[in-house]
Amino acid sequence: MELPKQITNDKCLICGYEISSMNWSDYNGQVWCPKCGLTYQRIECKLKEEYLKSLGKTKKDVKVPYCDIEEMIPLIKEYFELTGKSAGQGAFMGTGQDYVRDGIKSGNTYPVEAKKEFNKWVIENYKELEKEFGDGAGIDWEKCKEIKNKNRAKK
Repeated sequence: MELPKQITNDKCLICGYEISSMNWSDYNGQVWCPKCGLTYQRIECKLKEEYLKSLGKTKKDVKVPYCDIEEMIPLIKEYFELTGKSAGQGAFMGTGQDYVRDGIKSGNTYPVEAKKEFNKWVIENYKELEKEFGDGAGIDWEKCKEIKNKNRAKK
């Protein structure tokens, strides 16, 4: 295990959007990229003490900003490159407002709707995605299979 990649150039790891221009989510210190949907922690380290201890680190060793869903970077990058849409990650209460910054709208939907579209894409393609990304993608593939089978049974 390693600490999250430290963001030294203040640009999104997927699409290059300026982190300092990103929108705040409803989770303290978290910003989200309006282009691709990746999230970053900008204020302080939110990693759990026991996780850091297992790495022989403390919160002082973690520099911000850092990507707070690093395990999902390859999967979100794949989605963004295939669809050009935001994956809508981040913590949001309700559907929120229409987030627009610099003329970029999150997948032309509210962030919550973008996240639903991303989740639908993951569920529909879970077999191929599981083969490609495996256990390191931060996705519960068994849950995806279960949801897809329930959806199929409804039809």
